[in-house]
Amino acid sequence: MTIADVRRAVGLATRECLPAGASDADLLDTVAKLLAAMPGPTCGAPLSGVFELVCRAHEGTADRAEQLEGELADYLHEWRVLRAEQTSPAGLDAWANTAPVAFLRAAVAGCARCQRTGAAR
Repeated sequence: MTIADVRRAVGLATRECLPAGASDADLLDTVAKLLAAMPGPTCGAPLSGVFELVCRAHEGTADRAEQLEGELADYLHEWRVLRAEQTSPAGLDAWANTAPVAFLRAAVAGCARCQRTGAAR
């Protein structure tokens, strides 16, 4: 899947799925849905780019993307998937480039559930 494919999918997903004033959990769910639609064993696009496109499509700006990436990195660090030095956007991207896309989708969806319920990770 190319960045252009992701852009098209993001546009469709955000117009159809996200309410006005979407929460972090809503945006994370949209990212998870996009990851579920990606063919192949890995993401194929930088994960940070997917976050930026989702935020830009919904809000007109990518400002929340880094915050959401930080939430996911913290979530993965607490589950001992990422080491402390990997919890930056660049570290998360490097890890995500080799992770199975099904695992990425499950991790993003799990982070969204935690955001929605306020549950301890």
